[in-house]
Amino acid sequence: MKSRQEIKKQAKELVAENNLWITMGLPYLIISAIDTLSYFGDRASGLSSALGILQVVYQLCVSLYLFDIVTGHKAKSKTMQEQFSNIFKGLTAQSFKASLLVTLLTCLWFFLPYAIGLGLIISSVITGEVGLLFVLGFGLVVAGITIAIVKGYSYSLAIYLAKEHEDRKLFELVKDSVNRMKGYKSKLFVFNLSFIGWGIGIALTGGLLGFYALPYMLAANTIFATEVMNANQPTDKDKSEKELEVF
Repeated sequence: MKSRQEIKKQAKELVAENNLWITMGLPYLIISAIDTLSYFGDRASGLSSALGILQVVYQLCVSLYLFDIVTGHKAKSKTMQEQFSNIFKGLTAQSFKASLLVTLLTCLWFFLPYAIGLGLIISSVITGEVGLLFVLGFGLVVAGITIAIVKGYSYSLAIYLAKEHEDRKLFELVKDSVNRMKGYKSKLFVFNLSFIGWGIGIALTGGLLGFYALPYMLAANTIFATEVMNANQPTDKDKSEKELEVF
């Protein structure tokens, strides 16, 4: 598997070719601008939620398009019009459904301990007994967040596997992702943590830096995913096992 530096270098070269970062970053910039302006309107909350969903779907399209390029399934488009067209064509029904399933599973892992923990915290504050109950509640909240991050990493290959295996069932794809990500979740965490400087820069520039940073980071994460998939191909024994751990 390539090193973190090699993956980042490849990602920078990928988005720089034919100014692909502009095509990928422009919709992000437009959506972010509309979202910022929407705060001054009467229906800010509803519009902001809709734009957030649109942003997530667009990032999914971009990731799958980059996956097609990295894996050689598609040639690199030269014009901005071709790039836009291929970005939206990259999304398949199976990948979209896999993304929804991953989101649902991750939210469930987060919500259950988080809701219980939040309830305990509120109860301790109301009763005035800020002691063991509060600590337990806080621990469950932190556990919910931590578990959601870990499970999100475990399921992170599902959308790409769905792209390559459209005939497979959704839960099979999730199971496959869980097994392939064994031993790589901590590496992905450290890899994502290495972009913290970009995240700070995006915050300090009011999102403007995301025009370049988002395409770059999406490319880097997609390349990381393909590296894991190539380095961790399932064996014949794995394929014959019918009961694989999802949760």
